[in-house]
Amino acid sequence: MTQTSSNGFMTKFADFAAKFGNLLYLRTLRDAFATIMPLYILAGIAVLLNNTVFTWIFSGDALANVQYWGNALVNGTLNISGLLIAATIGYC
Repeated sequence: MTQTSSNGFMTKFADFAAKFGNLLYLRTLRDAFATIMPLYILAGIAVLLNNTVFTWIFSGDALANVQYWGNALVNGTLNISGLLIAATIGYC
């Protein structure tokens, strides 16, 4: 494959990707998920703490109690974000 044919393909692909990325519905989804992203980050940090840091610090019943609240935080965050994403898509 020569440089010019590869370059022509990349140009056509870039043009297609730009047109596809500028569709109204895809922009709306992108903006809505970007708005809700902090909730997903919070849930990820809670999972990380629950499964690593808390196991180093706590043990026995204390670990079970702390992990219960960590799991509640994760489930609550993801459930609320599911409701918020629908409203945010409508807003965007």
